[in-house]
Amino acid sequence: MSEHRIELTAERFQAPPALSRIQVGGLVVGAVALGLAWLAGGGEQFYQSYLVAYLFWLSISLGSLGLLIIQHMTQGDWGLVTRRINEASAATLTLLAVLFLPIWTGLESIYKWTKADPHDHLLAAKLWFLNKSDFGLRVICYFAIWLVLTWVLIALSSRQDKNPSPGLINKMRAVAAPGIVVCGIVVTLVSVDLLMSLDPHWYSSMYGVYFIGTILVAGMTFLILVGHWLSRRAPMNEVLGPKIFYAQGKLLLAFVMLWAYFGVSQLVIIWAANLPEEILWYQERTQGGWLQVGLVVVFGHFLLPFLMLLSRSRKHASGRLARVAALLLVVHFLDYYWQAAPTFHHHLTFHWLDLATLVGLGGLWLGVFATLLKRRPLVPVGDAYLPEVFTHE
Repeated sequence: MSEHRIELTAERFQAPPALSRIQVGGLVVGAVALGLAWLAGGGEQFYQSYLVAYLFWLSISLGSLGLLIIQHMTQGDWGLVTRRINEASAATLTLLAVLFLPIWTGLESIYKWTKADPHDHLLAAKLWFLNKSDFGLRVICYFAIWLVLTWVLIALSSRQDKNPSPGLINKMRAVAAPGIVVCGIVVTLVSVDLLMSLDPHWYSSMYGVYFIGTILVAGMTFLILVGHWLSRRAPMNEVLGPKIFYAQGKLLLAFVMLWAYFGVSQLVIIWAANLPEEILWYQERTQGGWLQVGLVVVFGHFLLPFLMLLSRSRKHASGRLARVAALLLVVHFLDYYWQAAPTFHHHLTFHWLDLATLVGLGGLWLGVFATLLKRRPLVPVGDAYLPEVFTHE
């Protein structure tokens, strides 16, 4: 029996130079793509495409925050080694708070409740909640809660690098414990404000937990993809091995199953109730070509990944696992598109602005993510549990 101990110092775990190319390239491509989309597109279509792209990148940030909180509560190896990825991804919520401004500017181009018909009694009963001033106030509160929680956890983690005190682990757990409850409530409200209210007549009691399922899948797929990229470069190639990816693969399988369970539960409840204001949402998404998109989401977001992730060898191999994660991330965007776009277009339509806004927001997001990831060591070198993870027998 032999042991290999890795030197845990901040200098040893600096970001690879390739991350700087992602940082600069992302910011340049993002600014150009978003600028062209704004100048050449404009109008209602820009805001509608922007919303779907924004939801996609927001889901990754929120999913990463959720995984960060779960890791602090469980102290699992799967998230300890890759904690800095989740911290950097969650910290991009600062950027997303600024990038919410175009949605606020184009609110009337996106949400029907901003132009409510006074004779629509069903909608009139919801205007105490669905009005512009309260909507804006809630969004400010959402981001304030997320950012305070994120930056407190990051600040404690940074202190741990310089002062590896076991007490800091308890402090982070004390923040994460109420944070997981608060985030669950806030994310549920966000799903109502940003997605459910696109059709203000529709209502689903399962939609909040379904949205939580989607962001957990998004966060885990992004974590696996970045982890795989780092595992092929020094210094993380020494510490990101099959054990970590196997645990992350199992969690990804669990989240995929959870997403499917929430989705089927929502469908069964609405199908059984058979209420006109509820079934209309599904009717719009099974006509005009949207049914095909929905089937792609079912196969690509559950059936195919589920079968692939049953393989033990695939979860151990980071490259094979990353391909599953990439598939899920692509279909994850289609899932949001399938949820939002039928409200704007009754027939299946893809516009060039859908891609332009996705690339524009994504470039800025990845550029800021790379900037944040470079600032600190790639692993929390002061964490008391880390030597146990890095000791290989």
